[in-house]
Amino acid sequence: MQVDDDDQQADQPIKKAYIPPIIVDDPVNGKQLLEDLNHLTNEVVTGRVIGNKLKIFPPSAEAHRAIRREISDERKLKSHTYLLPQEKQLKVLFAAYQMIFQLRKLKNF
Repeated sequence: MQVDDDDQQADQPIKKAYIPPIIVDDPVNGKQLLEDLNHLTNEVVTGRVIGNKLKIFPPSAEAHRAIRREISDERKLKSHTYLLPQEKQLKVLFAAYQMIFQLRKLKNF
């Protein structure tokens, strides 16, 4: 039995390209900014306020470029698309911690 290439490709899910969020520092009016970006891109742009930052999730690469241009060039707002080093959370796992803790218990006993 022969399998067509089209059948094999139809079974595989299409991967959507990752579009990084845009983080705007100290937005003056986040709701109005999102509405303006919706009108600019003619697509639904979502956002989330985290502290004093607005995290914008563009729906497409073209929308991402248009939003970056609008925020940086037109509105002169500070923004970035990556996590700043001072905001990264480190997760550390001490594998031997449990063993050391049990040894201390035995020594104190």
